[in-house]
Amino acid sequence: MPVTKYGIYLAYGPRIELRNEGLGRHLAEFLRASLRRDDVEFVIAAPSWMRDHLRDLMDGFGVSEGQYEILGPTQSSLSWSAFQTGTRVRKWLSRVRKKDDVKKGGLLLRIKFAGIRLVSRVTRYLMRTRNPLVFVATVILALSLLPFAALIYLLRNTVLKGVGRLRRSSTLRRMLGTTQPAKPRIFGLLGRMRHHLYQTMCDEEARLVAEMANRRDDISAWYCPTAFWPQFNLIEKPRLTCVPDVVFTGFPVGFATDEPAADQLFNNFRRIESIIDAGHAFVTYSKHVKQKTLVERFQVKGSSVHVVPHGANRLDELITVTGFADNRKASDALSAQYFWSATSKATNNWNGVRFSSGDLGFVFYASQFRPNKNVVTLLKAYRWLRREKLLRYKLILTGAWQADREVNRYLTENNLHDDVLCLRNLTERELAACYNRAVLAVNPSLSEGGMPFTFTEAVSVGTPVVMADIPVTKEILTDKVVHQKTVFNPESWTAMAEKIEWAIQHKDSLYKIQRAFYDEVLVNRTWDHVVADYIDILNDMAGKPFSYTPEIVERLNEAV
Repeated sequence: MPVTKYGIYLAYGPRIELRNEGLGRHLAEFLRASLRRDDVEFVIAAPSWMRDHLRDLMDGFGVSEGQYEILGPTQSSLSWSAFQTGTRVRKWLSRVRKKDDVKKGGLLLRIKFAGIRLVSRVTRYLMRTRNPLVFVATVILALSLLPFAALIYLLRNTVLKGVGRLRRSSTLRRMLGTTQPAKPRIFGLLGRMRHHLYQTMCDEEARLVAEMANRRDDISAWYCPTAFWPQFNLIEKPRLTCVPDVVFTGFPVGFATDEPAADQLFNNFRRIESIIDAGHAFVTYSKHVKQKTLVERFQVKGSSVHVVPHGANRLDELITVTGFADNRKASDALSAQYFWSATSKATNNWNGVRFSSGDLGFVFYASQFRPNKNVVTLLKAYRWLRREKLLRYKLILTGAWQADREVNRYLTENNLHDDVLCLRNLTERELAACYNRAVLAVNPSLSEGGMPFTFTEAVSVGTPVVMADIPVTKEILTDKVVHQKTVFNPESWTAMAEKIEWAIQHKDSLYKIQRAFYDEVLVNRTWDHVVADYIDILNDMAGKPFSYTPEIVERLNEAV
């Protein structure tokens, strides 16, 4: 049987850990299912730094390195090596320099933009070069300019200090209507420039991967699992872009809590807008996202958007063993072992392993911490249950609490670090064990691209679940009784708390009806069906003529 090759384009930055990304797990399930077919092969095009991340992700799903091909540079760019070294130096400096929380002056911003314009052409090439001579020569040139930069910095400091003395004058302060003197914040400027260079490095690597993809004439069409990378549209073959959702359009304030974040949010939105504008064909996980996001918000033709729902995410096979006198007892022991391993990864409690006691019950929510995930509302509901209703169960989360200011503040101000445990970088078996040993799984998310994995993951290992009542959930939970008993209003912490309390009190009956729906409906859609749907779409695209129009070329130049 002839084998057709299709490509999967990825361009995550080096700081992204795929095992913590829902899209990463979706990719692993997709690729594992594709290996069971003998008529297609998928080639993964990815930056050099993603090779280790991909290997770790696929190993967790039982896919060995020799079962898939990675297309892309094998050697890391020297710029990324320099960034890694710089990160280590920056961490050391952060421990010795004093904090400076004075706002930046306009002069620094003008210096920043002038510097970016001056070095942009050089850095674009530098970020992708593998030539040590070019890299070293550029670094030497930069170092030779440091004395001049230091001189400018000293002169600028002298001027600003003089301005500061004037502004500290009470008379002048009243005239200017200000109470704070202007002071420089050089580290803020350097941080912004460092972020710009990092983004340039990632963009150039993404462009290089697209160029390498264009050299592969044996690949009939390409698929990109998210709309993050404009460089995907540089591939001169039929392209299928997945748009899971554009969640920050619904939560702009939550995603941009300060000026730099707001700038980044706007840039991200413009990138996604340009990707969609110049896209060829699209796929999404739900009818709601197709209609509300792509058709109505971004004015995409409905005929070019395909809807492919998720398959059932089963975790039971990861913690189930056979061949013992008591298979159930042996499986429970295996689950306990993986749960102990998971709790040892606690990031907010050094003694988190004590949560692994077999007598300790807990509620479980597996998700990253993002504004649409509604974590603080869940914490409010849990705090009330714990303090007012004397709930004896703990709460286990899987997000990075240090990186989320709201979560961090709420946990600290309410002394919840002994009641709430945050785990990170769980393997698939550890995740399965957490679901299996939980009293209840919960998902309070306000917005998702498709039906959250929580339902099938929890029910597959014997745990009931309650979830937010959002449109994508209604599409899948079509049984009225199951839907009514499973969902709650995610905008009300009291409604969430009441639902959690009720579900714990009725967990056996709740699980019974959810398991029946899971067995009769959800488990019948496997990832083999998902892959088959994608291949049908790609086959159809590959069989049609494809070429760039002048309008598309112009859009691509603007986007990239």
